[in-house]
Amino acid sequence: MVGSIGKYLKNEEARKKIYMASHSKLVVKNSPLLEELIEKRHLVAKLFNFSSYADYKLKDLMAKNASTVQEFEEDLARKTIQSAHKDYLELQDVKREYTK
Repeated sequence: MVGSIGKYLKNEEARKKIYMASHSKLVVKNSPLLEELIEKRHLVAKLFNFSSYADYKLKDLMAKNASTVQEFEEDLARKTIQSAHKDYLELQDVKREYTK
């Protein structure tokens, strides 16, 4: 319901308040579960002599390790930053028109 209300509200501050109120409850509820999951994943990685869970999961994939993935993402970001910034500016224009 929150999503549908926020979708049609033109007032940016009201949309932000609704979004923050609905999501802050989820953070409080899920944070302990996420912490436990991270700890268990770290333990699994260490049991199999990997420096991280990411390295453990990537061992049989094309990337092989987290370092390769990070290099790929950084290269992709460098190649797409100008286009992404242009898109961002266009979205800002649409937002200004919508929230007049």
